[in-house]
Amino acid sequence: MHAVVGDQLVRRGPVSGVREIVGTVVDVQHEDGSPPYVIRWYEDGHESEVRPSPVRYRICSTTHRRRRTDNVAN
Repeated sequence: MHAVVGDQLVRRGPVSGVREIVGTVVDVQHEDGSPPYVIRWYEDGHESEVRPSPVRYRICSTTHRRRRTDNVAN
């Protein structure tokens, strides 16, 4: 999972029919965009550090960016 500041983090509801919780990435602590992230949650504005799992969370990019998929030579 990779994010940049400004992306949205969406936490899926625990069961079908339960709404998602959405926040904005306000800090990415690693240059490569890997977790943990500091998220400002829309619902109440509080901030928390999150180490999201891809099973429960998804990143929605708010900018169009191209991800690098080629291998880098050592």
